[in-house]
Amino acid sequence: MPLNIISSFFVGDGEKTRFSTSVRDIHSSNILVFVNGIIQIPDQDYVADYYDVSFSIAPFAGAN
Repeated sequence: MPLNIISSFFVGDGEKTRFSTSVRDIHSSNILVFVNGIIQIPDQDYVADYYDVSFSIAPFAGAN
């Protein structure tokens, strides 16, 4: 079965902690999240559920 790789990019505003992706059924165990190239720790730095990625602390303004 081929592996599907999908990338989504968002820009932080320093306040927003929840970002909606176009990917259904994501979970912290099946995605990689980076903020400015630094990998984030699942279930500590962020939680992924259904379509959303929610950060424990909002990414700073201009972060991608």
